[in-house]
Amino acid sequence: MKNYFIYAFVSLFAIFAVSCSTKTEDVLPKKDGKWNVSGHVKIVMTQAGSSSTQDIDRSGTVTFTDSELTFSDNSVYTWSVTGDKITLVKKSDNSTTTYTITESSAKSQKWEADYTYSQSIGGVTQSIQVVDHLNLAR
Repeated sequence: MKNYFIYAFVSLFAIFAVSCSTKTEDVLPKKDGKWNVSGHVKIVMTQAGSSSTQDIDRSGTVTFTDSELTFSDNSVYTWSVTGDKITLVKKSDNSTTTYTITESSAKSQKWEADYTYSQSIGGVTQSIQVVDHLNLAR
């Protein structure tokens, strides 16, 4: 009888441990629906020795489905997860952003992206640095 109690306890503990996973690939697919988003994007543009900075508020919501997410500004992305990275591909122009998930729990996540790219407009090259921080909460 004592052995049955131990087996039952170990089985319940195993089920609890598996169901409480905070790995991104376990959290997001199970959380279809609307998440609240707060955060900001800082964009620094440098051109011909001068620079300008723009801060953009990213407050709103994001709605997840199995393969897409839609921000409250109606921008639609496909998404995929590998380890602690989530990659978003914007459906309107196929631009890609990969975020590092710095914190993850069953009810919240923090995403960060920091990248630089160059573009040429009218023969003038601009260097653009983007720092994007998102906080998602259920």
